[in-house]
Amino acid sequence: MTFLAVTFAWAIFRSRDLSSAVEMTTAMMGGHGFALPAHWLASLGESGQWLVQHGLIAAGDNGLVRGATFGWIGGLTLLCWLAPNTQEIMRDYAPALDRTWQSRPADWMPAWRPSAVTALVTLAVGALAILSLNQRSEFLYFQF
Repeated sequence: MTFLAVTFAWAIFRSRDLSSAVEMTTAMMGGHGFALPAHWLASLGESGQWLVQHGLIAAGDNGLVRGATFGWIGGLTLLCWLAPNTQEIMRDYAPALDRTWQSRPADWMPAWRPSAVTALVTLAVGALAILSLNQRSEFLYFQF
């Protein structure tokens, strides 16, 4: 839900005016229909014909979305839903106020273990972040 809210907020904040924002959000919700590459519909057989009869548009493949993209989306979605969150990884250090674990986390679930290696990696990432502060970066809301 947070991702969807942020994605729609980006579209609104980056639009030139209110009518452009409404047009973009309408398109994001399928207000102008949905399109799949023609060869995808052909590979669906009768299901593809049924989709076309019910408003799905067969469009040219622009090369942006390939078949493997959906595999990546599915796999990464599973990772997001099944992987432990930071509260679970840091469970041994009481990362949240008044949080008590009702059940013991699974043995396979990773836990934070401070070490010299993690300290060095954190130091390197922090140093790179500080050194890159002089890079030019466009302000997100430059049109306002």
